[in-house]
Amino acid sequence: MIEYRRQRRGTMQNVLILGGSYFIGRRITEQCLKEGWTVTLLNRGSRPWTKDPLTQLICDRDDAAAMKQTLKGKAFEVVIDVSGLNRKQIEIVCDSLECPVQHWVFISSSAVYDVDRCALPIAETEPLGENPYWGQYGTDKIAAEAALINCCTKRGTALTILRPPYMYGEYNYVQRESFIFDHLTRNQPILIPASDNRIQFCYTQDLAIIIMGLLGRSEPGVHIYNVGDRQGVSFSEWIECCARVCGRAARIIPVYGDQWQAKDYFPFRDYDNVLDVRRIHEIFDADTPFETGLAKAYQWYCENQHEILFKPKLTANEKKILSELGVK
Repeated sequence: MIEYRRQRRGTMQNVLILGGSYFIGRRITEQCLKEGWTVTLLNRGSRPWTKDPLTQLICDRDDAAAMKQTLKGKAFEVVIDVSGLNRKQIEIVCDSLECPVQHWVFISSSAVYDVDRCALPIAETEPLGENPYWGQYGTDKIAAEAALINCCTKRGTALTILRPPYMYGEYNYVQRESFIFDHLTRNQPILIPASDNRIQFCYTQDLAIIIMGLLGRSEPGVHIYNVGDRQGVSFSEWIECCARVCGRAARIIPVYGDQWQAKDYFPFRDYDNVLDVRRIHEIFDADTPFETGLAKAYQWYCENQHEILFKPKLTANEKKILSELGVK
């Protein structure tokens, strides 16, 4: 076990963040530190955190024995699970934490919804089930939710489950908005599915602020919320927003037919992924204007684009499709 430890005074809550140094987790960690909380991260240590007063525990959460040893004797009032993917991971961390936890927050996903049986926009009460666009990722998240509900109910721990759609913002090393920024700045054509489907986003800073607010309320029982912007956007609308913050013109080319799946050439699945977020927005008004969030994401991209790994297969597919369409 390796610990990167700093000292801090005047803390209010003792929080364990599972994940915490990459994209969504990093933003949540920063917000917890800003609140003056005592923060412990548990992750595999691929991105050591050395600049702030926190403790970083290096452990593979899939290793039950290592988790028990790492968390032995440690106490936390709050657990925020950003990296949990499946039932096994949830059961391991629940078995490893000996201390009573007051509030547990789990970052789930819109991929848990059985979209073929859901009305739009998708409310929290819509049926869960295999999402044909996400497959095992979605069903594993469903199982993780169920395991955590069981664990927290038995222990009397307040549980909040958050289901975001697509996340965006600073520290996003995933090929999403960076994919579009890259094409725009190089004046490259952007292929999109020729459909009317809409997608929805959640800005990482908004999510972090919502979590802080929910922890402040700390209501007993299990509470599940969709989180995200109030409105969805079409693929072309999203790209045009990216173009405006880049100060570039977008060359958008629709792809017709079913020879190619959207994920073969585009960073999003081709289906209506829009959630009903009225419940969370009745409680919190955290909703950064889309272009404001994208502008911050673009600034980060410009400073860190050398760290983003673009998928070679996606690039190869793009070239093949553009050649078939006679586009240069």
